Amino acid sequence: MSLRNKVVLVTGASKGVGKGIAEEFCENGATVIVTSRPDETKSTFYSTDTLEEFAERMCSIYTGKCIPIRCDHSKESDVINLFQTIEDGYGGIDILINNVFSASITCAQIAGKKFYEIPKLYEVFDEFFNVGLKNHLLCSSLAAKLMIKNKTKGLIATISSEGGGKYLFNTFYGIQKTACDRMAADIAHELKEKKITSVSFWPGAVATEMYHNFLSKSQDPAIVDLFSEIEHPRFVGKCLVKLVLDPDGLQKSGQILTSTDLAREYGLTDQSGNTPSRRQHKECDEFLSAANKLRQ
Repeated sequence: MSLRNKVVLVTGASKGVGKGIAEEFCENGATVIVTSRPDETKSTFYSTDTLEEFAERMCSIYTGKCIPIRCDHSKESDVINLFQTIEDGYGGIDILINNVFSASITCAQIAGKKFYEIPKLYEVFDEFFNVGLKNHLLCSSLAAKLMIKNKTKGLIATISSEGGGKYLFNTFYGIQKTACDRMAADIAHELKEKKITSVSFWPGAVATEMYHNFLSKSQDPAIVDLFSEIEHPRFVGKCLVKLVLDPDGLQKSGQILTSTDLAREYGLTDQSGNTPSRRQHKECDEFLSAANKLRQ
C-alpha cells in the first residue's frame, strides 16, 4: 500500500533519526516536509549533505516528494508560519513526527555529570525543553487543528527513548523524555473522539550524531554497552511507516511503542537484514506494561 496521498512533517530531519524517517516515507510515496534550523549546515557527525541537498536526492531516487523548509523551532512564529505554509501548499497534514531536539551536543558534554554539578542550570534546562518539548506540543496543536478541520484520521508520533523509563545519560534527558511520553498519552486522550492517533516512540540506540558524540566523550561502560547494538536511522522509519499502514493503529494510541516490538509485530528487519535485539528495552518491560495498561 502506497502513502502517495499522505502529507508528512518530520521535524529536525537534517540528520540522524529524522533523516532516516523522512527517507522511508519518501520511498513509500508520501509528500514529506523536512525541517532544520536556518543556520544548520552539514553535520560533521552524520550528514553528508545539507537539508536541501538531502531533499533533492530523495526526489531523484523515490516516487515521494521531499520538501525542505528551514524553521527555527525555538520560535513560535516560525512554527506557526511552517504550518501555514503546509496548509497553503498541501491543504493539510496527515502525519506529524515530533523529532527535533536541539540539545544533543549538550547532552553529550554533560554526560556523567550530576545535576548539581551543572553550571547555568536554567540555560541547560531550556536547551532540552524549549525545542524538545514545548515545540512538540505546539506542533501537535497546530497539526491537530488541521487534522480536525479536514476530518483526517492522522498520526502524531513523538520520538522519545527508554530514558523516559529509566536513568539514562543525565537528569535533564530523563525528565525531557518522560515529559514527551506523558504529552503523547494526554494528547491521545484528548484526540480520541477525533480518531487521531498519538503515540510515543522509543527507538533503540541509533547510529546518529549523538551516538558518535557519546562514544567519543564517554568511557562509561553503561553507555558503551548501550550502543553495542545499533539500529540504522531508517529502521525507525520502517516501523513508523508500518504503523501508519496498520488499519488497527488507532488501538495503539496513547501508548509507548518500541522499535523492537513493532519490528517483531510487523516482521521488519534492519538494513543488515536482522531484527535488532530487545535487550535494550527489556529492562523497561514492567514499566512499559504498566504504563501502557493505564493509557489504553
